[in-house]
Amino acid sequence: MADDSREAGTPAEEPLTSPSPNSKLLGTPKPASEIAYKRGYAMLFGEPCRVVDCSISVTEGPTAAALHEAFKKFDKNGDGFLSPDEIAGVFQRPGGGKPLTEAEAAEYIAKHDTNGDGKLSLEELATAIADEHVPQKRCHFTGVQIFSKLKIEEVVLATSTVMVPHVEKLEYKCLDVDEDGYLTTLDSDGNKSSDLRLPEFAPDAKKVSERIEAYLAAEKDFNVIVLSACGKRQVVDTRFIGEGLVK
Repeated sequence: MADDSREAGTPAEEPLTSPSPNSKLLGTPKPASEIAYKRGYAMLFGEPCRVVDCSISVTEGPTAAALHEAFKKFDKNGDGFLSPDEIAGVFQRPGGGKPLTEAEAAEYIAKHDTNGDGKLSLEELATAIADEHVPQKRCHFTGVQIFSKLKIEEVVLATSTVMVPHVEKLEYKCLDVDEDGYLTTLDSDGNKSSDLRLPEFAPDAKKVSERIEAYLAAEKDFNVIVLSACGKRQVVDTRFIGEGLVK
């Protein structure tokens, strides 16, 4: 995206750019941990975003207070112990998934029942959870949607795969705009197109649209800068060609 600090109407420094053969590809899957360290772009909640921050945390087991509250909830008869029928249908299988059946609950208790009384005390449950807990790294991504500039946050496992969108910055010579806001543009091969509209949703959309209309009214030569990703294109800025500025 064009640098916001650039003064509107500065001379063009790069030639017109035509879309690359890969511009229609949505993205490339990459490990979340790699994106966390390299930043760049990522699909967050299905939206193409520029990653502006990422923190990595390690999941911890439940605190003593949280475990005590959960134990009281599961201990339906209040005798201070958990029986197979009390944890069946509530506890999940290791690694997540479906709840334990009563037979699986009995096996779980037998595995962790240190005194052989056929049920689990709070201390025995705490030991069982500590023994089976596997710490997992999680990536907390903070991104900015590349078109709307909205802030998006998502937390994923570091071992999971995240799509990295193919993002391109293109330039077209702007020739005209119709009453519906559609631009007539020219690419580097001399091909005309009328499928781009004046920007509508970006925070600076009004400013960019007014600049385009002013350039056209003054019959100045200029390019529109277009951001392309995930099958969508949006005008994000202009680049003035020639001498002087449109006032």
